[in-house]
Amino acid sequence: MHTIRKGALAAAGITSLTPVQAATLPHLLAGKDCLAKAKTGTGKTMAFLIPTVQRLLDSRAAACKSTCTEAADPIRAIVLSSARELATQILTQASRAWRPSPY
Repeated sequence: MHTIRKGALAAAGITSLTPVQAATLPHLLAGKDCLAKAKTGTGKTMAFLIPTVQRLLDSRAAACKSTCTEAADPIRAIVLSSARELATQILTQASRAWRPSPY
């Protein structure tokens, strides 16, 4: 995992994976689809945000190595939410995961 992510997660107080994260992250980081069902507060949101942010960082780093331009497509990920409250939670969690990143 990108060292910036590890530092950001640690700064956000995430030092170990929850069971749902441990079960899903290997599949999600490998780019596979995954379906998880777990109770509220078990880390599902971060389980999908970590691989999303990781892929964004990895693709950005690869693009910079080859062209170093900012002209790439500005839409890099789309997150859909079924409810406003969930969208707010996703935004909060994404901000925690992304904050220290130079991207």
